[in-house]
Amino acid sequence: MKRYECLICGEVYDPKLGDFEGAIEPGIPFDALPDAWVCPECGAPREEFMELEDLAKAVVREDSPATPVLATKFALLRSGAASR
Repeated sequence: MKRYECLICGEVYDPKLGDFEGAIEPGIPFDALPDAWVCPECGAPREEFMELEDLAKAVVREDSPATPVLATKFALLRSGAASR
């Protein structure tokens, strides 16, 4: 199952774990989450999440406020530290 990351705060939705706070049982894919579901960490809507594989391919604009966060995450992904 695909994992998705919040572009606002970095929270990861993993369908294997579900979302205890949001009463989402393990095994529910991201696409099957209720429309009203929001990030349990920052309250961002589903539209602010991106599939982790797609996120690694995203082009980061220099003027984006998320650039430092994404650049750090990309560095961790490249180094393998994010999977530890």
